[in-house]
Amino acid sequence: MAGFHALRNTYRPLSSRTIAEFWNRYYFYFKELMVDFFFYPVFLNFFKTRKKLRIAVATFAAAGFGNAFYHFIRDLKYIAELGLWRALASYHVYIFYCTVLATAITISQMRKRSPAPSGVFRARVVPAFCVVLFYCLLHVFDYTERDYPITEHFRFLAHLFNLTI
Repeated sequence: MAGFHALRNTYRPLSSRTIAEFWNRYYFYFKELMVDFFFYPVFLNFFKTRKKLRIAVATFAAAGFGNAFYHFIRDLKYIAELGLWRALASYHVYIFYCTVLATAITISQMRKRSPAPSGVFRARVVPAFCVVLFYCLLHVFDYTERDYPITEHFRFLAHLFNLTI
């Protein structure tokens, strides 16, 4: 690369201490696409006097709306088959996923950071475990197909914890 340090698509995502940091490392180039097309335009144009609201709305624009919009537009075949409104209604599982993801990233960005605890277990293992657990549970809803309603995804999540509904 002629001396340039090019980033890989993912760079050590499991060493992340927060959900926002994980999202910045996981699938890096898609995140950069969302930041360039959704986060920056909203961040630079709205709520200039209210810093936290500005970051929250911009994060929802990128991780929530931008993510859902990208995946909805990517699958135009459903719009052709079902029509716009039925295709949008059948997309409810992924919209839920994007909403929860954007909420978690926003909360992760807004939280006050305490100094990193001492010790490898509390400083690295516990935060990484919590982030990975969150993404594993949320991944149940990371589903862009239109085959199953959201109730089936919740039933599957309950079965993972041996809770029968």
